[in-house]
Amino acid sequence: MLVDLLVISFGAGLFVMCLRWYDPVGLIRYGVDVEEFAAGTYNFIYQEPTNTLGIQKFWLWLVVPAVSLSMTLHALANLLENFRKGGND
Repeated sequence: MLVDLLVISFGAGLFVMCLRWYDPVGLIRYGVDVEEFAAGTYNFIYQEPTNTLGIQKFWLWLVVPAVSLSMTLHALANLLENFRKGGND
């Protein structure tokens, strides 16, 4: 159960950091204008293209919040299952 709690803490923390990194509220505040968003916040996440594919890097980096959220949910499900079983694992 301790491992599950540690994984939940890490996954939730990583997800919060991803929200701060992507800053969807700030992007909306700037009218979803990535140029204005970058100029106002110095956050250039939405402007960096990949060298080989030419697509914006943030599309590829979306795997990080997805993995952190799924990691947190999986560890939470394991923790709840352990509580239901009586914590013998």
